[in-house]
Amino acid sequence: MRKLDALFPYAARSALGKREEQLIQVTNEYKNYRRRTQSEMEVNSIKTKSDTIEAFLSVYDNLQRALNYGCSDETFIKGVQITMNEFEAVLKSLGVKEIEALGQPFDPNFHHAAEREENSNGEENMVTEVIQKGFMLENQVIRFAIVKVSN
Repeated sequence: MRKLDALFPYAARSALGKREEQLIQVTNEYKNYRRRTQSEMEVNSIKTKSDTIEAFLSVYDNLQRALNYGCSDETFIKGVQITMNEFEAVLKSLGVKEIEALGQPFDPNFHHAAEREENSNGEENMVTEVIQKGFMLENQVIRFAIVKVSN
């Protein structure tokens, strides 16, 4: 330390110390900036993916209606079923999960109650019918399940 004292006067050491503090501060600010922008990019990526998937859910609903409606042409039904299976496989590969609703307790975080009905079983606030399926991506609801709930 004595050699440094001889080589660098106090003023030079003081200026060097201030520069070192500034460098540390700028480095920390940059690290925080990178962390923040990385987090924002992840949020934006999930939001974009969610919005895109939501736009395609009407196609899913129409395929489901076609399957539920039925048809005397077995080849047509088979084609619709194959298309539906591929659509569900794509949703699954993107990390989309169906919201479990039927037979579950009503949860306003995942379900929208469209109707209420009297239930002779005595179970209250249970989902008795799913009118429209709901979906989630990671921990975010893309579309709430529209359900019928027991009184």
